[in-house]
Amino acid sequence: METVESVISGLKHLADEGTKKGVERFGIPSEKALGIKTPELRKIAKSIKKNHTLALQLWQTDIHEAKVLASMVGDPIQMTTEQMDAWVADMYSWDVCDQCCGNLFVYTPFWKSKVAEWIPSEHEFTRRAGIVLIAEATMHQKNNVSDDELRSMLRTAIEVANDPRNFIKKAISWAMRQVGKKRPHLTAEVIELARKLQATDDKTSKWIASDVIRELEKR
Repeated sequence: METVESVISGLKHLADEGTKKGVERFGIPSEKALGIKTPELRKIAKSIKKNHTLALQLWQTDIHEAKVLASMVGDPIQMTTEQMDAWVADMYSWDVCDQCCGNLFVYTPFWKSKVAEWIPSEHEFTRRAGIVLIAEATMHQKNNVSDDELRSMLRTAIEVANDPRNFIKKAISWAMRQVGKKRPHLTAEVIELARKLQATDDKTSKWIASDVIRELEKR
C-alpha cells in the first residue's frame, strides 16, 4: 500500500533541476515544483491506480507535482463538491487547474453544476476551472452532455469574456473552439457567437473572437 510519504520520496528521487527551470517558460510557477514531466507522473499514477485517500493527502502537500498526481489518482465517485471547491480555491497554476479538470473533475457527478457555479467567481483559477470543464467535457463526456447544455455553458462563459486575465481569455477561446470542433453541427453557431463578441468594444472579447474565428473558419 502506497503512503503519501513513500510517494513523495519517489517524486523527490525523480526531481530534475533543468525541468524545474523549464516550466517557467510555460507560465508555471517553479518555486513549488520538483521538475518532473507529466508522462512520468502518469506512469506513477498507473502503478498506484485510484486511491482517493492518497489523493487528498497528496493535495495537502506543498509540492506542485504531488497536486497534479492527486488529480490522476483521485476517484471521481468519491470526490465531493466540498473537496472540489477546496481544491479550486487552492489553485495557483493553469496546469494544475487543467489537470484536475481533465483527469478528475469532469468525471464527477457534479461537474455540470460547477460550470455555472465557478465561472462567476472572481478567483482566477476557480473561474478558469469552470470554463475548462466545458472544453474537457467535449472530449470526455461527449455522450453525457447535450448540445443545449453546451450552448448554455458557452453563454455563461462569454459573460466573463471581458476578463483580461490571460488564463481566462485563453480558456474561453479553448472552450469555444473545442465545442466548434468536436460538434461540427455547432460550428456555425459558435462562429456566430464569436462574431457577437467581435462586434463589442471590449479588447479582450475581440481577441477571443479572432482566435475562435481564425481556427473554426478553416474547418
